[in-house]
Amino acid sequence: MTATSEPLPWLRWRHREVRDLAWVIGSPPLLTQPGWPDSGDCRHWLSCSQDWLATLDADPAALLGFLAEARDHRLGHAVERLLCFWLSWPDNPCYRLVAHQVAIREDGRTLGELDFVVRSMATGQLEHWEIAVKFFLGIAPGGRLCDWVGPGLRDRLDLKVARLLTHQLPLARTPRARAVLAGLPGADGDGLSASRALVKGCLFYPLDADLPSWQPHGTASDHLHGWWATQADFLRRFAETGLAWSLLPKAHWLTPLSAGEAPDDQRWMSPAELIARLSDGSQRAVMAVIGCRDGREVTRGFVAPAGWPAG
Repeated sequence: MTATSEPLPWLRWRHREVRDLAWVIGSPPLLTQPGWPDSGDCRHWLSCSQDWLATLDADPAALLGFLAEARDHRLGHAVERLLCFWLSWPDNPCYRLVAHQVAIREDGRTLGELDFVVRSMATGQLEHWEIAVKFFLGIAPGGRLCDWVGPGLRDRLDLKVARLLTHQLPLARTPRARAVLAGLPGADGDGLSASRALVKGCLFYPLDADLPSWQPHGTASDHLHGWWATQADFLRRFAETGLAWSLLPKAHWLTPLSAGEAPDDQRWMSPAELIARLSDGSQRAVMAVIGCRDGREVTRGFVAPAGWPAG
C-alpha cells in the first residue's frame, strides 16, 4: 500500500498503535490543494517526531490509554484521535493544539463542528484543520472524482471533496464561527490565518491498471495506492503464489502488519479458501491481506463480488 518501493518509515515501530500514529503524521495526503498540508509537510512532521515516537514505542502506555478513552471506535474517529494525541504533545515543535471538536451553534441548532484549531509554531498563527481518512476504489479511468467509490458504496471522492470545499472549510469563516473562535482559551483573540484539510488514506486501482490514466484529478502524485480485483481475477492472479491470505479488520487498515503479526481473530487461508469465505452474496468489497510463509505481509487489496459495483 505504497506509491514507492522505498521502506515505509512507519514500519520501524513495534507497536501497531505507534505505527498508526506515525502513519497519521507522516503519510502523504490523498488530496492536494493550495495551502493544504502536502507530502513535504507530513515528512517534516514525522522527522520532528522521531524521538518522541521512539519513546512511545518503548512504553506506549500513554498512547494506549488515550485511545482507550474514545467512545467511538470507527476508523475515521481513531485517526482523528491519533492526530489529537500528536497535536497535544507538549513538546510538539510544529503545532500546538488550541481546541478539538469545536461545535458551532446558532439559534439552538448546530451548524457544524471544526475538527481542530491549532497554532503554528513556525508562524504563531491560528489555523483550522479538517481531518479525514478515506479508502476509495477506482471503477473507471479518466480521472473523474465520481469514479472513485468507497468499498461499501456509501461514499464517493467527489462528494467528499465537495463537502470539504462547500461546507466544512467555509464554516470557520462564518460570523458565528468567528465569534466562537475569538472566545477559545489559547486563541488570544487571534483570527484564523487559514482553513486546511488533511485527507489521508489510500486509492485502490484495478489489477494491471495504468495508474496515470486512472489517477483522479486533484490527488497527490505520491498518494498511497493498492489494488482491487473481482474474485475471479484475484484467483487468476494469486492462486499459484503460495501466499496465505486473511481478512483484514478495519482497525488494521492503516499500516502493514509487522513480521509474525496476525490480524485480530482471523486465520490464514489459501486463495480458494478466502474466496469461499467471501462468497456469501455480499455486495461489499472486502479488504484482504497476504503474508509470506514467514508471516510477513507482502501486499493488500480489496476483493469484490462479480459485477461489483453494479452487483
